[in-house]
Amino acid sequence: MELKLAQAEKMIRAAKEKAKEMGLNMSFVVTDATGLIVAAARMDRARKFGTKVAHGKTLATVAFSRPSADTAAVAKERPLIVEAFADVVGGKLFCGEGALPVVVDGQLIGAIGGSGGTSAEDLVCAQAGLDAVFGKAKG
Repeated sequence: MELKLAQAEKMIRAAKEKAKEMGLNMSFVVTDATGLIVAAARMDRARKFGTKVAHGKTLATVAFSRPSADTAAVAKERPLIVEAFADVVGGKLFCGEGALPVVVDGQLIGAIGGSGGTSAEDLVCAQAGLDAVFGKAKG
């Protein structure tokens, strides 16, 4: 299965709605399983570099096939592996909370990441985006 643009856009809409509900100005990125951006958005008054951070979180997520928060331990224990994966996915990995894998029928098809709130707020918004398209507990 391939992550479609319409799905990515719906995920971002839901994540932005959640951020707005929480009084946050954030950036969001949805990537495919290779780390290529399918859709991205920066809300008004969000930090200028927020999409780069959100993309870095999604890169970590697809590189390790797990939530970006879980990659922090890997980065600390095995920094060379993180560098190698960064080369594979073509960018800088950001190993911190705020991105979730998109898994359908056991297959990783992409990731959604947010930046602009606390790590926990980034994660809540990313989860809202994921839930809007794929339902609860899919990431």
